[in-house]
Amino acid sequence: MNADKGAAMQRVIYRVMVTAILITLSAWRMAVSQQSKTTAYKGIMQSVSYSEDVELNGVYFVTVDEGWVSGGNGISAGILLHTTDAGAHWTVAMGDPAGSQRPFYNLRFVDQTTGFVAQGTAAGDHSLLRTTDGQTWRVTGTVPQHHPDYRFVSATVGVASTGKTIVRTTNAGRAWTPVFDCALKVQVDGLTRTATCEISSFAFPSPNVGYAIGGSFDARGLYVMKTEDGGATWSGTLAIPGDDDGREGHVFFVDERNGYACLANGKIFGTDDGGQTWNGLPGATCEGKAPILFADPEVGWAVRYTSLTWTTEGGRRWVSRNIALPAPVRSFSLPRRDRAYVVGDHGMVYRYDVVPVATMIAQAIAAPPMPGFSTALADRATDFAREVAALDTSLGNASASNGAASGASNNSGVVAAGAPADAVAPFLASCCGKRLGSLELVLKAVGGIVPEYTSKFKNLNLLTLGLRTAGALPERADSLRAAIKVFRSSRDRTAAEQALATVKSALAAFRAVADTAVQKTP
Repeated sequence: MNADKGAAMQRVIYRVMVTAILITLSAWRMAVSQQSKTTAYKGIMQSVSYSEDVELNGVYFVTVDEGWVSGGNGISAGILLHTTDAGAHWTVAMGDPAGSQRPFYNLRFVDQTTGFVAQGTAAGDHSLLRTTDGQTWRVTGTVPQHHPDYRFVSATVGVASTGKTIVRTTNAGRAWTPVFDCALKVQVDGLTRTATCEISSFAFPSPNVGYAIGGSFDARGLYVMKTEDGGATWSGTLAIPGDDDGREGHVFFVDERNGYACLANGKIFGTDDGGQTWNGLPGATCEGKAPILFADPEVGWAVRYTSLTWTTEGGRRWVSRNIALPAPVRSFSLPRRDRAYVVGDHGMVYRYDVVPVATMIAQAIAAPPMPGFSTALADRATDFAREVAALDTSLGNASASNGAASGASNNSGVVAAGAPADAVAPFLASCCGKRLGSLELVLKAVGGIVPEYTSKFKNLNLLTLGLRTAGALPERADSLRAAIKVFRSSRDRTAAEQALATVKSALAAFRAVADTAVQKTP
């Protein structure tokens, strides 16, 4: 009797201890959660500059850590730099800061390994170089000598402007064909006149749909051109007549309907109907001729000299601030909302980061904080992988203990009549029910996160990558759900092992896309 009372007392003490531990853990989690909600952040620019006195004129980061920088001094010292560690170390991919080769300029990438760069020549059209492996660069053709802008929508198809003419290539610059002359009939003061316009900037929100803007001396205003077949044909219109000249402006479209333009007079205009109508954004100004780039549909920058103009609201509101950089900005790259790079003279490269306010970095320059970038998609994919591994272990243990008796030789693998269609098979329920439940909770969390990454965090830095990821994420998530559904109906050891192999394969495919979406190195 005393032994029974002692055992009962031990059970009570055990329950009290467990309850106390659970309460402590709950309080700790709440405190951590509250701390994460109240932690203040700041934006900083810190130097990751190149150690030679060279004019850096272009920068393009294909991820938050890997990028390229182009430059040269006048007609010499052409150089192309490469980093894989966010600028901590730079390697010379081409050229020599003390050499006589012509400068490199106008870096463009369509995915993480396919990019282009132009190089000046003594006369005639400039050389066009391409990489398709993210390492080796080769001359593939030329690009017009006087080209305000050029863009590629694939490894071979691109467009360029030569003043009033748009030319197109389908073989990576070996040949260019004129496809559009900007000579438009426009209405000015009630009269019709033919205006020749000069095209200054391109934007392609998809491989087929693209836009160009320009201006004219004949009839001033913002001219907008559009293509729906990858640049093969174009139509144009005088979108805004008057002093808002687009000859030296820049344009960016976050999708096929919504776009923004920074004009030479410092005004920002926006469209939400595919360029048919444009409206000035009240209170928003950009430094004249500032390029506009969006990391994702919500966060965009326009940078020129030492002025940063930005939006965190999808272009609905813009704010400007001067940044105390040691040299004027010649180019910038915005691979993700919380990471950017700016370059300028004397080898200047500064990296933008968002860090906790308490973080102290020597000689860091203050900059506005952008909204945080969530890595929850990759984190939940890691959690899912951990649960799959645990499920695999549980299945192995069950197989070792039950052997073939878990199969169809008895009724243990038969789903009871009248059971729900998605009911867990008895074999799995007995061996791995709890693990399967945990796995499905993580899967549900993944499903809730995917829509956010196909909209809010969609990569706009790389054309094909952003489109491919946005399409692949829902498909990969559906494949995971389908694989789990098959697994949970497995009636014996053999079927369960085969189904789990399919789950692992679907998980590998999902993780690859998830890592790409958050710019995480696989």
